[in-house]
Amino acid sequence: MFTLTAGITWLIGMVPLLVAGGILLAYFLSRRPRVPASTQQAMVAAGFDPTRPPATPVGQWFAEVTPQGSLPLTSGRRGTVRVENGWLGFHEGGAAQPTWIVPANQVQAGKNSMLAQSEVWLVSPTTGRVNLTVSHEHINRFMDNDFKDLRERRYADEFLWVLAQSGAVVIPG
Repeated sequence: MFTLTAGITWLIGMVPLLVAGGILLAYFLSRRPRVPASTQQAMVAAGFDPTRPPATPVGQWFAEVTPQGSLPLTSGRRGTVRVENGWLGFHEGGAAQPTWIVPANQVQAGKNSMLAQSEVWLVSPTTGRVNLTVSHEHINRFMDNDFKDLRERRYADEFLWVLAQSGAVVIPG
């Protein structure tokens, strides 16, 4: 016979299973490679006329660049990162001239794990190994926002896709 007490006990017993299932679902959905349907939003963000797109995709994102082994809060540099005409450049603090610029075909990049502080790792002769957080939204410095972190993982997918289309070696992961 099913009583109220047995029903409540059963529900309480199901909570850990539901939580574990939700965590697994979020993990597998975040690891699935995503390719944007078009680069329309990235082109508009970079200031290009979407009716006359260039031969290679372009994109611009807010970015926080952190040297390998450092924490973003203490050593992260903020600005914008642009992929344009086969080049990758970082403009610190919105400067007109790039802080560093490197041909995309000299770049290797990939996604960090979900537990990392930054979504993307990048290696080039100009930058060495750095970590990047890229976003079409303002990047939080002091407060964490889990929903925004998930969106930033999608922005990282978009960034890596545009970078690969521009000639970079993107390591799946």
